[in-house]
Amino acid sequence: DIVNTNSQQMVTILMEHGLQPGQQLLVGDRVNGIVDSLRFLLNRHAVVITTGGLGPTSDDLTRDAVALLLGVKLEYQQASWQRLHDRLSSRGLHVSENNRQQCYFPAGAKVMVNANGTADGFIVTIDKNCLMVLPGPPRECVPMLKEEGLAFLIKRGLSKPVFCQRWLLMGLGESAIASRVTPLLKDCRVRVGYRASYPYCEVKLFADQKSDILSLIDRIEVEFEHAIVSRDKRTARELLLDFLLRCDKRLCIEDEVTRGLLSSSLSNQGERSRVDFKKQEGVGYDCELTVTGLDRFWLGEKLEQDELLLTFLEPNRREVKVPVRLYADRTLEWVREYVCWQCLLVMTHEDNSTQ
Repeated sequence: DIVNTNSQQMVTILMEHGLQPGQQLLVGDRVNGIVDSLRFLLNRHAVVITTGGLGPTSDDLTRDAVALLLGVKLEYQQASWQRLHDRLSSRGLHVSENNRQQCYFPAGAKVMVNANGTADGFIVTIDKNCLMVLPGPPRECVPMLKEEGLAFLIKRGLSKPVFCQRWLLMGLGESAIASRVTPLLKDCRVRVGYRASYPYCEVKLFADQKSDILSLIDRIEVEFEHAIVSRDKRTARELLLDFLLRCDKRLCIEDEVTRGLLSSSLSNQGERSRVDFKKQEGVGYDCELTVTGLDRFWLGEKLEQDELLLTFLEPNRREVKVPVRLYADRTLEWVREYVCWQCLLVMTHEDNSTQ
């Protein structure tokens, strides 16, 4: 009943440092099950990373399983207890004797200090393999991997520099994008990855040499010129909000489509909000538009697509009419991101043309 939000972030970190992730297993809170899973993975991978099971309760069994796997005893680490005690006490929290179990580690383990929680992690080596055991919460395990785990892997020669270039595309499906990228990579020493996250698809290129990626960037840019939203992970909404605040711009959107989604997404910046959803007298807007359409969508008609119309009044009057594939409630997510993207394009183009 707990969603694993760690793996995606950790996979990205590992790939950016030349480590290709392999299998992932979800294991229940049983010592024998954890031991069997670790044996399975260690027989197939040079590095195994676990998250979770290092807490103070009876179902936190990862440390016990690792000790059983190694055939060693758990040893108490006073330094870990002192850090834990100081952290909880400084926050006015009760320190329970149950917390003491978080300070036991398999004999010979290298303790990894947790700067963001109470459960230290640890690393053990098994023959030529490495087992890295991290706490479960994302705000603890991800920084621990970045700050201490990677340094250990690099020192052992398991990680190498990797050059990465990414693009966030909108308006094209993953298979359509892949069919256009594949021919561009012919005879190139790069690896490609795709990640669909509606309404976007991220394209990532990885190479051991920076020159191998540089030779492809222009080709990708030309091929997807009208679909590129960003060259990092930021969405159109995030880019638009940043641009409005950074460049002190004002935007007015008369929204007749999303029924509040645009407003809730763009006007939550408190006093720094730069977006109005009803025109204010005496305010000069750098961009002003109305959003209409999707009439058949709101009528509940069983159609595959509808039409969206953006009518820009400022800085120059023009209309953008675009077909919209209908994905139930997620359709409005597409509309929100598309509107943000088009506003950003209009304002940045106007900015560039006046400089």
